[in-house]
Amino acid sequence: MAYIVATLLNKASTSSELGKANSLDQVWKTLMLMPEDYSHKAIWDKNTRKIMDKITFKHGGPSYDSKYPEGIPTSVKLNIGGKNLDSGMVMFPSGHARNTSADL
Repeated sequence: MAYIVATLLNKASTSSELGKANSLDQVWKTLMLMPEDYSHKAIWDKNTRKIMDKITFKHGGPSYDSKYPEGIPTSVKLNIGGKNLDSGMVMFPSGHARNTSADL
């Protein structure tokens, strides 16, 4: 999981296409991991590895556990340059069969 999150963040920080995205769906399509993102070269990318070193995971607790397997209860919290960002709980992320808002 650390690799997936770090690769998405690395792609976001280096993508020239991301600034052209006009919706969250377009952002996801731009950042979505592809087979080449799992190559030996990509897995050992120095920037991705640096990001991975900064990632920690925390169990969401009973409130998250009770909602599985109905969905995939997840949240992401980022601290970037002293600014805290929090997704809040997401039950059906983009790509999940029960997500009704993403047009992927």
